[in-house]
Amino acid sequence: MTSSLVLAILLHFNAFFSCAFGVVIARSVLAHMLVRSFTTELDIIMIAATILWWLAEAVRLQFGHKGNVAEQVPALAVFALMSLCFQLPIVVYLGFFQEAVSIAISVLASLMIALLAPEIIIAYRTLRVMMKVQTEAFYQSYELDQEQQRLEREQKEADILYWTRELNRLDNQGGGSSGKK
Repeated sequence: MTSSLVLAILLHFNAFFSCAFGVVIARSVLAHMLVRSFTTELDIIMIAATILWWLAEAVRLQFGHKGNVAEQVPALAVFALMSLCFQLPIVVYLGFFQEAVSIAISVLASLMIALLAPEIIIAYRTLRVMMKVQTEAFYQSYELDQEQQRLEREQKEADILYWTRELNRLDNQGGGSSGKK
């Protein structure tokens, strides 16, 4: 078994913490919408980033759980890449690079980054172990298949040799008796 218990625990805590972070960010965006109209491109980017974060977080956590529990390398790789290339930049932007960032959002973003960083590191290490174990299992099954095919081929050759000798012996016995007639 190559799944990571630490990664499973981090994913479990991250699922609950993501909900809290998402609610605070959504509340901040709604408050921002009520105070100001969407006058700048940054306002639209903030709303788009929030919506993308919500959608991607659910998918990311699902891939992480599925990849870790079922030991599926592609799913865990998607989780690691989404965490590193998508979620981390969005969390940094939402937490630190908006015009009006509250201290609560900055603290929650820092905690979110503190959860994302070990997830990425542990997912990478778990991926390496999974790939190594699955590659070894593939080569072992390949070698067993090759050995089984070699044994079957040798058995066929032995059968052919046996039946060829048997037919030759019968022909010699039959040929000797027909020559006497």
